[in-house]
Amino acid sequence: MTDQIAFGASNNLFLINADGSNLHQLTFEKNAPYFSWSPDGRLIAFCSKDYRDGQRIHELCVINVDGSNLRRLINAPSDLGWSWSPDSRQIACTCFLDEANIRDRRGHLSLIDLEQGSVRQLTQEVAYALWSPTTGELARVWSHDDHYVFLMDAQGDNRQLFLQSRYPLSGVSWSPDLQHVVAGSWRRRHWGVGIVEDGGTLILLQADGKKITEWDHESSNWVWSPDSQRLALFASSLVSPSEPPDDTHPELFVQGADGLPYALDLREKKEELFVLGMDGTPPRRLAETVFDANEIGMAWSPNSQQIAFVAEQPDHPHQRALAVAAIDSQNLRLFPMVNTDTVGKLHPHAPTWSPDSQQIVYNTPGLEHLYAIHADGTNPRCITEQALSNLIGEDDSHPILFYPAWQAQ
Repeated sequence: MTDQIAFGASNNLFLINADGSNLHQLTFEKNAPYFSWSPDGRLIAFCSKDYRDGQRIHELCVINVDGSNLRRLINAPSDLGWSWSPDSRQIACTCFLDEANIRDRRGHLSLIDLEQGSVRQLTQEVAYALWSPTTGELARVWSHDDHYVFLMDAQGDNRQLFLQSRYPLSGVSWSPDLQHVVAGSWRRRHWGVGIVEDGGTLILLQADGKKITEWDHESSNWVWSPDSQRLALFASSLVSPSEPPDDTHPELFVQGADGLPYALDLREKKEELFVLGMDGTPPRRLAETVFDANEIGMAWSPNSQQIAFVAEQPDHPHQRALAVAAIDSQNLRLFPMVNTDTVGKLHPHAPTWSPDSQQIVYNTPGLEHLYAIHADGTNPRCITEQALSNLIGEDDSHPILFYPAWQAQ
């Protein structure tokens, strides 16, 4: 199977080989900004947005990697979220019926069998799928509201309470092996006529609901390692080393990579990268970042040994760098990105790793091109400049490129 990178440009999907050859357009007039590879690397699912009879329609489609056999699977008047089964034969799709600004959004979860061409609705509420990594089948279904997380069986029945949070939930996520769950919550306190955020909590649980650890700080930007052994997350920055924490407020300290306890300064807006293990020990600091958590993309290497993310070059505002952190050391490498974003409004998306964990592809700060680089920083190269200009032409010579994703293998 040829190494290919999929990406979006001019509201359509494109494919290009990792060496910059064979750039070709996969969709036409589909307005398809969101997509994902099937686990076997043979299909791409994408969300197409269109208007029909004056109504906006979001439609989930799949297409072969060679551009053949486009299939329209399911549609909804608002957002769609989906996940592939491990064997690439099924897709679970969450269909939203209301806009994102509606507090209690209506929707449902449907199971799509690509081999049989069938669609089966599982729930009457917004819900999400949990796939078994061993059988490849749907294992459980889950849903949540502001304070509760519920679990159901694979048919969407037998709804049971899994987690209750005193404060509103900011996010919930299962590990790929379904053995652990992380949940974040945030607190607010009233101050004068306004509302001020007052931190939050990150909870790590076993799949049976037993709590492993609780970190007294809010974070909703996290990514599980492919081997399910660690969680990478961004959280508030650390201040200077302090005396060992006492028994009164142990949650105010985290362990740095140097083994020293560091005190959290919850008033500080700077974000840092932490790694949380599954053994209940405090999060370990890997690297300092510059942007707010919502503006940083991070991606684990497929071998779960490194994390790539977007950083800002020290003392150079608006000049980005590709940061690569090794999880077993404090070794953070910064590779300056070509081009700058002078307006400060465009931010590169999460980098994407090659299946062998040896190369990284990222889009430039101005979102104009894709660059590839070896994980050790050697052989940086633009893989789209010449090919993209030849394909799109002068009338759209500077398209915005988004969400590069390396082909799964």
